Amino acid sequence: MEVVDFSGKIVGLLGVGRDNLAILPHLRQWGAKRIVILDKVASDRLPADIETRSGPDYLNDLAEFDLLLRSPGLPLATVKDAVARSGRSVEISSAIDVFVHLAIAKKATVIGVTGSKGKGTTATMLGAMLTASGRSNEVVGNIGRGVFDIFGKLHSDQTVVIELSSFQLEDMTASPQLAIILPIFPEHLAPLSATNPNFHSDLAAYTAAKSNICRFQTKRDERLDAVIYAADNIPATEAAKASSAYQVPLSTADSSADSSVDWHLAANGQVFLDRRMIVDLSSSRLVGAHLRLDGALAAAAAWRLGLDEEAIIGGLKNWRPLPHRMEQVAVKNGVTFIDDSYATCPEATIFALTVTDQPIVLIAGGSDKGAEFNQLAEAIQKSSVKAVVTIGSQGPMIARELRQINYSGQIVTGASTMAEIVAQAKRLAQANDLILLSPAAASLDMFRNAADRGDQFQAAVADD
Repeated sequence: MEVVDFSGKIVGLLGVGRDNLAILPHLRQWGAKRIVILDKVASDRLPADIETRSGPDYLNDLAEFDLLLRSPGLPLATVKDAVARSGRSVEISSAIDVFVHLAIAKKATVIGVTGSKGKGTTATMLGAMLTASGRSNEVVGNIGRGVFDIFGKLHSDQTVVIELSSFQLEDMTASPQLAIILPIFPEHLAPLSATNPNFHSDLAAYTAAKSNICRFQTKRDERLDAVIYAADNIPATEAAKASSAYQVPLSTADSSADSSVDWHLAANGQVFLDRRMIVDLSSSRLVGAHLRLDGALAAAAAWRLGLDEEAIIGGLKNWRPLPHRMEQVAVKNGVTFIDDSYATCPEATIFALTVTDQPIVLIAGGSDKGAEFNQLAEAIQKSSVKAVVTIGSQGPMIARELRQINYSGQIVTGASTMAEIVAQAKRLAQANDLILLSPAAASLDMFRNAADRGDQFQAAVADD
């Protein structure tokens, strides 16, 4: 795909997402004959001179278009069905896909990061390492800026790190030269609904979408073309098999147990390559197994890019957690409040419980994403969690799993607002305890999104 491919084309932008809005001026510059924004709901965020189509029939009659750029929230199957009904072959792509094609054509270095949790964390860690090394870089994706916000800055010495979701990856036809795949767990598997319009039918389909991050890689550059993945996670390993580039597995197992895995993260935080210690994460700010795994995968990518231990550790020392990801909100009367609202699956919360040995009052629950909570309940039982405040539609399921294993701590239910939730948690906490919002579920039954849930938690803590 090249810029000239848009000349004279009729382009439909499906959805008023950030990336579709950001690519709009570029499409005009590249000579698109006509651009139409199509969305079910009319928006007041659009330029006055742009042609729009909205309403329940907005996907009817797509035969007039040469190219459709889909927003990630719109199911790919829905678009394909609409194109099939039009009776004409119409190319389906996305702004992210277009960006990766064009960025590689500009000779920029493109690194993609995916997985169920930790994508933004790993991406920003790698960006901090690159900055510490003096390399020009941009970190983009769902964590802040969109890809076309930085397109004009791209040059051959530029490195772009992109956080990529499964919904962004599912229609990709290009892969970043270097891919990082974090552990993959059941996510986005809930039934189709008004609040969760896009989903995957099962874990295999979810993993297949993730695998597009490396499916189109080649083995041309011995230093760059590679997929680095969490080798202890079966779906991540399966996704990595789609790549024709260099396979770079990283394991937390004993290095003597598997000679086929070159990279190892030891329990003490040391990262080894071929049994040679490359970087010691214990000298960084990373606490908890999940953050150290994120850091180790970022370090393996940095090492492949030619960075040394000084730049890797220097970057991690400068790195700061993203909002709503194990973010310390306040310490009041000896109680620490932690916002981990982006922990929207059980595995993310299980990781969060490894961060401290302090007594924890856990706030967990939310809307359905098709997850099961038996492993979470077992992890809570084995952890320092002294009480659980269950919330949302999944709260009763978590409480039931805890009772089935005879959880010894308190279980509190019934709160309907964040102020009530925080008040319940505070009544259960004492000095030196930690109140942890790590829901293990989505947010859409009580909040606009996970960020809103975290914002309301922080506001409720501040208002006390």
